Amino acid sequence: MFGDKGFPNLTQYVASKHAVIGLTRTAALETVPVGVRVNADGPGYIEAAMFTRVTNSPDNQIAATDTISPGPR
Repeated sequence: MFGDKGFPNLTQYVASKHAVIGLTRTAALETVPVGVRVNADGPGYIEAAMFTRVTNSPDNQIAATDTISPGPR
């Protein structure tokens, strides 16, 4: 989410998320010829002050966490 869009008042955080995505894509392209697969794992939300500040309400927190895929089981 934060790596795909811009969000006001979160400049450094969003920039770091964009950087991880860009680095991962570039490393993946550079290592294709030697058969190396490159992945990145972006952890989901955690209960912290920033999450509370960004979401502003319990309803928004539920909406945000509903966007998280449970991943493979």
